[in-house]
Amino acid sequence: MAVGKATLVALLIGAATVSARGDQNATAWPPPFQTGSGDSPVLSPDQEMKTFFLPPGYHVELVASEPMIEDPILIDWTHAAECGSLSCSAT
Repeated sequence: MAVGKATLVALLIGAATVSARGDQNATAWPPPFQTGSGDSPVLSPDQEMKTFFLPPGYHVELVASEPMIEDPILIDWTHAAECGSLSCSAT
């Protein structure tokens, strides 16, 4: 019985290794260090999303932007992946 368990464990490890290698693409992770300029231009949400570097299999989605949220002081996520924000206006 012990030989059967050892064989099963070896097969599972082999399968996990093969499936993990199948998910890799030509882009190296983590990306090389990015140097930036001294200025920080204002970008639109679409332009800003193009500046993110994510590991393979991850993606970024825009969930809110101005004018929906102005001057946020807190943004949090619930256990159900719902986004909530708290804004403070000085009017």
